Amino acid sequence: NMDYFTLFCMEEMMFGVRRWIVREWDCKSDAFTCLEILRIWEVVWPEEVSIAVLQDIVFSVLKKNCDNWNPFQDSVPIHFWIHPWMDVLGTRMKIELFPSILYKLNIALMSWDPLDFSVVELLAPWANVFTEEQISKLAQSRLIPKLAKYLNQPNVVSSLLIENDKKLQKCLVPVMKWANIIPIVPFSEFA
Repeated sequence: NMDYFTLFCMEEMMFGVRRWIVREWDCKSDAFTCLEILRIWEVVWPEEVSIAVLQDIVFSVLKKNCDNWNPFQDSVPIHFWIHPWMDVLGTRMKIELFPSILYKLNIALMSWDPLDFSVVELLAPWANVFTEEQISKLAQSRLIPKLAKYLNQPNVVSSLLIENDKKLQKCLVPVMKWANIIPIVPFSEFA
């Protein structure tokens, strides 16, 4: 049912595009170049070709890199190279990539220290991407227990009881860093 131009694009033009995306494009360090190239070609290609490039080629590269992503070792935060694609691959990403990302974040938080604020920076970009239920479960299983344990340490408890604003602020920093990420309901569990 394809016209000749669509067939030509699918068979000939996509070969070069596929080769560049699969062999040369580094999605982790340069998500925007590929997006710009695809936006330029989108004007020329029939819609079927654009969809095929996104769904078959780009998504497979993103999935492969997501599967290989290690929150402990990768120097480029995953949201830098995943978020730019949410507008064009959003639904598929939510179904096929986000569960894996959430799982890996959950595993990473098992060894997290409440005084390590880099985790806040890692999770903050996902606060409005994952559902409130997903963030809440993550908070209840990994964050709140560790923050509560931190607050119950004798040196923190004694600092909280002393009327010294600077000491109090210093002790509460690890908890308050999470205020914009942890939903309000689980935060009440600290009381």
